[in-house]
Amino acid sequence: MNHTKLFGIGAIVVPILLFVNPAWGQDAATEYNDHCALCHDSDLTGAPQLGNSTEWQKRFDARGLEGVYNSAINGITGTAMPACADSFNGGVPDDAQCRQIVNYILYQSEVSIVKTHLRVLLEGALQ
Repeated sequence: MNHTKLFGIGAIVVPILLFVNPAWGQDAATEYNDHCALCHDSDLTGAPQLGNSTEWQKRFDARGLEGVYNSAINGITGTAMPACADSFNGGVPDDAQCRQIVNYILYQSEVSIVKTHLRVLLEGALQ
């Protein structure tokens, strides 16, 4: 299943496609609920909450999509964020599965990937 979000840039509406593997995308919400929601649906650890566009956008803008993926896959040292595999209590997901959960979180949090990608394109064009 592909998810399409619409984000406005001035008067222009740009469709953004977050790629969700059809075979695994259906399970991303279930996997999120089973392995991520304890921290990301509560204030227990200071983790950004699912649906908090501001907090997720800040992380996305600072790290980019690959950086957010890497934080999920490898964990964040010095925080309560474990590596993705550690959240699965021995059931080791592959990196693609972790990325699908991140896609689900970013989609649910309405993160605009347009702004960051346009900034990168513009910076490249100005050099």
